Amino acid sequence: MNTKNIFIKDKIDAMSLEQKAGALMTLGFNGTIITPNIYEYVTRYQCGGLRLTPPERTFGNYVDPNTGKTTAAVKGDEYYYKQGVNPPEFTAEEYKAVLDELAGLARRRPLSLPLHFSFDNEGEGNCSFSGFSMFPQPMGLRATGDPRYAYEVAKVIGRQARSVGMNVIHSPVLDVNSDPRNPEINIRAYSDKAEEVAEYAAATCRGFREVKLSATGKHFPGRGHSAEDAHYSVPVIDVDMDTLWNRELLPYRHLIDLGLLPSIMLAHTIYPAIDPDAIATVSRKVITGLIRDRMGFEGVVTTDSMTMAGVANQYDVPEACAMSLAAGADLVLMKAQDQLVGQTFNAIKAFIENGRIPAAELDRKLARILGMKYDLGLFDADAPQEPPAALVADVAIKELESEVARKACVILKSEPGALPLRKDQRFLLVEQIATERNNSRQHPAMMFKEAIRHNSALAFCEIAFSPDEEDKNRVRDRIPGFDTVVATNFQDRASVAATDFWSEMIANHPDKTFIVVTNKPFRFTMPDNAKTLICTYSKAPESLKTAVQLLFGKLNPGGEQLS
Repeated sequence: MNTKNIFIKDKIDAMSLEQKAGALMTLGFNGTIITPNIYEYVTRYQCGGLRLTPPERTFGNYVDPNTGKTTAAVKGDEYYYKQGVNPPEFTAEEYKAVLDELAGLARRRPLSLPLHFSFDNEGEGNCSFSGFSMFPQPMGLRATGDPRYAYEVAKVIGRQARSVGMNVIHSPVLDVNSDPRNPEINIRAYSDKAEEVAEYAAATCRGFREVKLSATGKHFPGRGHSAEDAHYSVPVIDVDMDTLWNRELLPYRHLIDLGLLPSIMLAHTIYPAIDPDAIATVSRKVITGLIRDRMGFEGVVTTDSMTMAGVANQYDVPEACAMSLAAGADLVLMKAQDQLVGQTFNAIKAFIENGRIPAAELDRKLARILGMKYDLGLFDADAPQEPPAALVADVAIKELESEVARKACVILKSEPGALPLRKDQRFLLVEQIATERNNSRQHPAMMFKEAIRHNSALAFCEIAFSPDEEDKNRVRDRIPGFDTVVATNFQDRASVAATDFWSEMIANHPDKTFIVVTNKPFRFTMPDNAKTLICTYSKAPESLKTAVQLLFGKLNPGGEQLS
């Protein structure tokens, strides 16, 4: 037995039942202020890690943007009055101090078991602090035509994350976006071709590994072949096992063979070819039978957020968390910051005490989790960290950010004479509020700020990300006064694109030129009758700046149109 295994075994042998149960939980930490419940998660519940979401003050309900229906009844937390207030915007240095405090609190627990700090970043990133670089989403990296960019971007994301103390990333997305109607995955996937997903994901994982950021491939076995969103429903992907093996599972098989995948995240989806009776999250046939036994994966298996409708519409959520662990998962992701935390902790303890999670299997889970932390150096409190300020000032990183944004920007259609815009041409820019962040670099009206540098004669109309009728009527009233209209039609998981509205405007004004800028090259964001379409694969500042430069002919698009 080597030094690492001896160290980990000694820790596990000394752990109490409460420490073992807590170590299996990744709990949510929203915002930038440590509220009393976060201290409680670390000390009372002995949690293994925290999932970080700095831009959002609290964790709320998943609400279907199409129906308004709420999934699990998550009340947020008891400390804040309401969710409609943004948290304080911290610099990277300030947020590092927050995580350092929590890491120190964990080290003072019995056995000094360290916390892992996980986060989500698929390009634009919800952990991108002011001054940190943001990049196009995975399909945008594929649009560059060069996996080297995926590798270089991953290194930058990893260096930025490690500089503030984050160490586990819930990325890369290994889904193959084989259904273009997919409302959840789409540009979060690298491609609609399994081989391309495998190639670009491998480059990403190499970049993460080089800077000691632990990657998490998701969503196993695959969420790309679906027209439903597991946040709001219980999807069923009914394809045969041969198709799953050679399409959905090919990226996982490739990365496992290369030794590049430390962790896998489960999909809240039913796969009848594997298990017709249960979602993958609680299926022993999926987790133990397929991941462990058939595919030989030895890393950490984690759930996705356990209050998504894919779980909450079928199960009692705390019970489902324990069921997932009994089926073979190692970590459950409980982002809700309410009574569900204590209920989940108690459910896990009960499963351990009554033998539904056998002692030997429990210790194997803990060995994988602590082994991941050991490999990341989390047991070494004095491990050096790159200063965040050095990354903010790094010219090479800024150049990479600009280069990748240019390479990923694609003209999908172009009406003769529509582009480029003239610097004296009067036109109307209709721009969605594409971010709730509000600092000097990332804020509403980012395109306007760049466009007015090129043309001070433009007119501007700001609308909500999902425009309501009042927004649409304002736009209707203004369009007749202009020959050219530039409009953003961005979409994300929690929004409905205004595609039908822009189709109506284009149809009602055949004498006018409409230029639509979108972040997704799919029919739900591209009006069928639009004659000029630009795709950025991102709403990040540099991507929007690139789109404006392209509009005015200041650069040529470098992206590669995907099938």
